[in-house]
Amino acid sequence: MHTKIYQNLEIESHELSEAAEILKRGGIVAFPTETVYGLAARADSETASKLSELKSRKEGKYYSLHIPFPEALSSYVPDIDLKSKKIVDNFWPGPLTMVFNVSPEKMSRKHRKLAEKWDSIYHNQTVGIRCPDEETAARFLYLAGVPVVATSANISGKEPAVTGEEVIKQFDGKIDAVIDGGVCSEALNSTVAMISQNKLMVLREGAVKEQELLDISAIKLLFVCEANTLSSPIAAELCRKRLAENFECSVSQLEEKGYNISCAGVKIEIDKPAHQAAMEFAKSIGGNLDGHITTGLSEKDIIESDAIFVMAEKQRDRILEFYPQVRDKCYLLRKGKNIIEPDGKDENFQEFVELLEDSVNKRLGEIVL
Repeated sequence: MHTKIYQNLEIESHELSEAAEILKRGGIVAFPTETVYGLAARADSETASKLSELKSRKEGKYYSLHIPFPEALSSYVPDIDLKSKKIVDNFWPGPLTMVFNVSPEKMSRKHRKLAEKWDSIYHNQTVGIRCPDEETAARFLYLAGVPVVATSANISGKEPAVTGEEVIKQFDGKIDAVIDGGVCSEALNSTVAMISQNKLMVLREGAVKEQELLDISAIKLLFVCEANTLSSPIAAELCRKRLAENFECSVSQLEEKGYNISCAGVKIEIDKPAHQAAMEFAKSIGGNLDGHITTGLSEKDIIESDAIFVMAEKQRDRILEFYPQVRDKCYLLRKGKNIIEPDGKDENFQEFVELLEDSVNKRLGEIVL
């Protein structure tokens, strides 16, 4: 086999389009990324077998899907959890491979669409995806116009190639083409990570460090009502309870798991405690509002929160009047309807807390969990 070598390519060059066409026809093409060189193939079982043979690996190895830009993620993973979204938004394009869980229902829809490419992309209801931060790589992947899987350009047991010359030394005559983009800027493997049961798992640490991912993936949820004495403190306590149950941990452990839950009011009396009914209810579910002091809504909380849940439309309007940029993360806690605080009767209060709990659980299921 003759290996075609492309050097000193312009992004809009005919040669780059030619390399993409080689891949589309079933060839193996080495290409540069910011970390190491990759061996790219069209996503199907035949070309995946070629990659395994080249790498001297056993059959059945799954390779990560490579996409040209972050927006392409939705073509393979319809919905992602909030932690994964924060990581992707902050690190893509970049030296990070994310492994995503895809539910069986969503998998079946994707299965019909991707047909014969399915088995080379998904494995055990997961898919690993990389979005390189390298201009030539992005353009090459875009021009290919088909799902592309790739692996590091090295024979198993050897160091990955970080220059075109190193690729040629290992694979000349064994692959169809090499896009020689010089020296990789990072010269270090990408980090591989996933969120499993809302917990960060670093499967391989590389250019992105685990602590960076932990810091970015921390979730801050804010509950807002008028006075911050009844609705929002109870909603925050219900949220802590639900998250602790979901993660099988104590409420006190939520922060170390990356969840910060707070509440505030848009029109408060300073230094007021929680309503007596709120304190009693919190105790009934294992919480504690005895030390609660009213907190006004601050710019810092509004900007830094990942999701803001308000009890009434007027509170959302108030927030968006001054901070229109948070529109996409500011929600009515009860979808489409206001939550009205009770008039003091016991039966009304019971209905109120049941409505709060139902609304909190639904919103967490939609946005966070």
